[in-house]
Amino acid sequence: MKQATSVAMILIGLIGLMGLTAACGTSGPAEPPADEPGAFDPAPALEIAIAPVIGGAPGAAPARTGAAITPAVATGNGIDYHGGPVIGGTVNLYYIWYGNWGGNSAPQILGDFASNLSNASIYRVNTSYSDGSGASVTGQTRNAGSVSVGLTHGAHPSDNDIWLIVNDAISAGSLPADGNAVYFVLTSADVDEGTGFCTSYCGWHTAANRSGTDLKFAFIGASGRCNGSCGGSPSPNGNASADAMASIIYHELSEAVTDPLLNAWFDSGGGENGDKCAWKFGSTYTTGNGGTANVRIGSRDFLLQQNWQNAGGGYCTLNGGGPGVLVDGTSLSGNQAIVSPDGQNRAVMQTDGNFGVYQGGIWAWGTGSNGTGATRLAMQTDGNLVVYDAANSPKWASGTSGSGGDSLRMQSDGNLVIYSGSHAVWASNTNRVIGTTATAPATLGGNVRLGSPDGRFEAVMQTDGNFVVYFGSTALFATGTNGSGADHFAVQSDGNLVVYDAANVPKWASGTNGKGGTHLVMQSDGNLVLYTASNAAVWASNTGGH
Repeated sequence: MKQATSVAMILIGLIGLMGLTAACGTSGPAEPPADEPGAFDPAPALEIAIAPVIGGAPGAAPARTGAAITPAVATGNGIDYHGGPVIGGTVNLYYIWYGNWGGNSAPQILGDFASNLSNASIYRVNTSYSDGSGASVTGQTRNAGSVSVGLTHGAHPSDNDIWLIVNDAISAGSLPADGNAVYFVLTSADVDEGTGFCTSYCGWHTAANRSGTDLKFAFIGASGRCNGSCGGSPSPNGNASADAMASIIYHELSEAVTDPLLNAWFDSGGGENGDKCAWKFGSTYTTGNGGTANVRIGSRDFLLQQNWQNAGGGYCTLNGGGPGVLVDGTSLSGNQAIVSPDGQNRAVMQTDGNFGVYQGGIWAWGTGSNGTGATRLAMQTDGNLVVYDAANSPKWASGTSGSGGDSLRMQSDGNLVIYSGSHAVWASNTNRVIGTTATAPATLGGNVRLGSPDGRFEAVMQTDGNFVVYFGSTALFATGTNGSGADHFAVQSDGNLVVYDAANVPKWASGTNGKGGTHLVMQSDGNLVLYTASNAAVWASNTGGH
């Protein structure tokens, strides 16, 4: 779909492909090249349907909009399947540099982007899309080639000319005819694609048939000529236009792989996955050169628009890892968190600079970076997990660079783990529920806990020195030893329960020594009870009745 300025979206549909009736005139049908008669189907006039800008009234639904069908694909996520194919397998990316790109850093920046996009977290959002044949979008892409063509169709190409530019590159043998690819025609700042670039849209995608093969292609203009209407400042890579183009490329690529023939995935208003998140960036960070970014692809930072996750009810995201997962190349900031699949544990990057784990509302582990000016947590593509401040100075790191770590997972057992594939390379070691019973002699150190059989209650020796019984996040009983330097809780062989500091100075005791207590049980009624060997209760927290 054409990406509009602000959030206006423009749908491009080929009449010959979609059977639409022309509503807007463009240049007439092109003729096949003289040296290759009949080699391609000419692009006819294009029908354009416009969705509203921010605050505008909803426009008419595109003519392609039809009733959703429900084969074995994801449903109920705010975007519907209409029967067409997605692009599976490895998607080849071809760049056609149109116009004057001499002395411009854009080819290097956008080439790096294409070379490192495969399996990046943000691109894996597209893997939540499949089609009725059973094909799914994969996380794989490939920078398959590029060609510079000058101004072969003048400085004011039409939509139809964009197709001719693609066909010319194939006819000349510069690029192959590839049905599992997206061709991007990238126009320089001295080129004005004349049907609404900068005023109505920033890019678009569609498809046309060439010798029996549907070729998917997109127009991406130099955003620098648009006076900010297509983004681009402040630039993380020192080229505002190229950085903005990267965002549009990602937007159109995501739509092209999930709706390549304009008959697969779109919502009731005609909006494709990229449209539903247009100009939404989520949490951002400041790069070393003062630019603004939200994702790292390879060795470069980019500010990319979010994409629509076709799962969990549907939502805009940069993270294609799913619930509880932060995949490499993505970050957390500003109280953003990953939440375990059972919803009970959170790993959160707090605004005080600390990153840590909460289990059922209980603080279980942290980086200790509060007060350092830290602002974001990055799961890096080198496998390292790092807390950075606004100047990109590291304040804490997991020390796992070079480990192959590709995801950070907040697990339902309370453990936060960096994985390389299925192999754990680092953990917070907070999966420390040792069971329902502690039998003397036993010691519970920092955040080691007893859990009730039904999972509703926990007794935990906290790192702040307090020993507490919790019902969810509600404290039912506490020894009141927080701030005392206490660091462990002992179930002693003499029957006494004692909270000690690091020097083994007692800070609290149950006073049950000599009463025969042998085991402490966290019960499903919420009561923590010390029993004798014959199961006679000698002490309790008196928190039962739940």
